[in-house]
Amino acid sequence: MPFRYLPILFGTALLVAAGMPALAQEEIATPPPVEEEKYGDWVKICEKAPESGAEICGLVQNVMLKESGQSVLKAVVRKQPEGVSMLLNLPLGFSLPQGVKIAVDESEPQVRPVETCSQTGCLTGWLMSDAEVSAMKAGAKMYATIMDMQQTPFKIPLSLSGFTAGFGAL
Repeated sequence: MPFRYLPILFGTALLVAAGMPALAQEEIATPPPVEEEKYGDWVKICEKAPESGAEICGLVQNVMLKESGQSVLKAVVRKQPEGVSMLLNLPLGFSLPQGVKIAVDESEPQVRPVETCSQTGCLTGWLMSDAEVSAMKAGAKMYATIMDMQQTPFKIPLSLSGFTAGFGAL
């Protein structure tokens, strides 16, 4: 992804961290109030941008392991002036060169590069085409497939239940 999309990712990343306390240089700041509305398996989250006070909204879904409750995928979809953006926060410990394969239902997967990794996971993001948005509205599941270090695929399902209604509410 070209670096010109990084501001889109960082704005979207605010929503990935929604509900987590913000750390100031010298003190712990109170996080801004967050508004949430549930749409099926998606949650519309809105918060105020710290600098501008502008409202930032996105649809968020967090996929967690049943046994441990560990997050393995967090997806954020936002409508922006440039188009519709998708940001995926993926787990650490997978092979980065293959990127992540994204598919809706049984469609042909599209490979997306991993942009960066931090202590909370690895990020990939892109501006979605109209066809991708339409596929998510019509589909039942989206799959993010990553390869572990032994080159074994790990397919993470993301429910699309409620996506159409939530997307309409953005």
